[in-house]
Amino acid sequence: MNHTRDGYRYRKTIIVIALAALTAFVSGVVTPAYADGEEPSRISTPLRLEGGARGDVTAGLASVASYWEPNPWGCDAISDHPHESTKDPGHGWINAKARTECSSSPPVVLWHMIQRLYRSSWSGWRLVNIKFSSCPVGTGDPDCEDREMQGVISWDCPAGTWYNYRLQTIHQIIDGDRIYTGNSLAQTGPVRQTGTVECSR
Repeated sequence: MNHTRDGYRYRKTIIVIALAALTAFVSGVVTPAYADGEEPSRISTPLRLEGGARGDVTAGLASVASYWEPNPWGCDAISDHPHESTKDPGHGWINAKARTECSSSPPVVLWHMIQRLYRSSWSGWRLVNIKFSSCPVGTGDPDCEDREMQGVISWDCPAGTWYNYRLQTIHQIIDGDRIYTGNSLAQTGPVRQTGTVECSR
């Protein structure tokens, strides 16, 4: 193993993901691609080899070109609907989970996940938190298993508010020089509809 080359590849990947996170944070508000009531509430995609056209979850699209090579381990990108926490951290927090699930164990060097949590507003989806996680090193405190990686993002919501929430996640598996990427999305309702998730204390 070439530790110098692998270390460079790892740092390069971290920089790319960090730049994506910074761009999302600076933008703050994401304009919905669909009219209210038309947005899908959940989108999942298989992880595919980088180098072809990508499914654009930010724009609400999940189409991926058929020639874009799928991963050989049956790994899918999945986001669960955001909800108020009942255990950890507890009431007054919004939790949202994303996971990369595989049907067989990939011989991977690294798993990456970047989660972006938004709340609804009349001006569009407003970013409230962003989180980067990595396995097997445990960055971001994810659950790392042979066939699955899970990451949870949380937000300390204002008491008594009602919002809809949207979780967008980029999932990556890195196998040597090959990087497999997938996208997932889950939201509780349209951006300008009255919120369905209460923040209680």
